[in-house]
Amino acid sequence: MTQSPISELADAHESAADASREVSPSRGGRTLRIALEVALISAGVFLGLAGDQWRENAWHRDLAKKSMERFRSEIVANRESLAYIDPDLAADVSRIYSRQARIGELNRGIIQAMYLLSPRDNFDGMAEA
Repeated sequence: MTQSPISELADAHESAADASREVSPSRGGRTLRIALEVALISAGVFLGLAGDQWRENAWHRDLAKKSMERFRSEIVANRESLAYIDPDLAADVSRIYSRQARIGELNRGIIQAMYLLSPRDNFDGMAEA
């Protein structure tokens, strides 16, 4: 029996549709594959960021350790250099530095009182400084 050209086309179309159904994965499998890819990419990004943060923290720890070593060596060197100074002279120098700091504080107070508010607006603040 011969088939009409239309029925041959219909049969060919059905067999192609059946073949494509067999080759293409189901929607559930495709969704699972996409979810797995997203999870793997997310895990890779997370691990990359965690590794970068760990490396940066290690660098900061190393920098802090080196800074503390330099600070300690400087303190030791300063103590050794101060060992040769007369104790009375050291006390006088300390008093001078303390007075110098106090004068600096008073100057800052006067300047702030003068320039932040005019003496007419803030006479009490100007008098206290």
